[in-house]
Amino acid sequence: MSKKPALLVAATLVFAAIAPALAADSDAAGQSGITGITAVYQKVADSILADHDAEAQIVRALLAVERDLALASLGRGDLKTAASRIGDFATEGGAAVEPIRSRLLKGGHHHHADDSGPQAIYDEGYVVLTKKLKVEALDLGKRCAKAAAAPKADPVEVKAITDALTSFASRALAAK
Repeated sequence: MSKKPALLVAATLVFAAIAPALAADSDAAGQSGITGITAVYQKVADSILADHDAEAQIVRALLAVERDLALASLGRGDLKTAASRIGDFATEGGAAVEPIRSRLLKGGHHHHADDSGPQAIYDEGYVVLTKKLKVEALDLGKRCAKAAAAPKADPVEVKAITDALTSFASRALAAK
């Protein structure tokens, strides 16, 4: 969606809010304009914060689907697909989500904007998975890919991968 419609709406709302101040030369009219502008700004802030919460819910839903698809693949013995799905879990949606994440970052949005620098808990653009959980998931994806390359699937290893996926997915989805 283009930024132009949103800017036009914002400009219209601001103008409508300050019109009384422009029409009359009094402190009361000026205060009315300020009150109108701050009311509009409050609504914009409410919308931004609601979007922030919605983003986290959407990413959690993506993670739940990736987990379920990986578990189904493991259950069928399709370790190659399971490894791919675990990788998509690790990257909060994989290649399907990356363009969206890049667009948000380019637009100046980072879900954990206050979490930056070398001690950051989250990678830039990530919403739910901490760096630690991401590495754990990527390592499990590699382990699953290695098991997929074996001539015959080891049921003990498949069970261990399934249990590990279930464990870290539960931790990731439970975290706030």
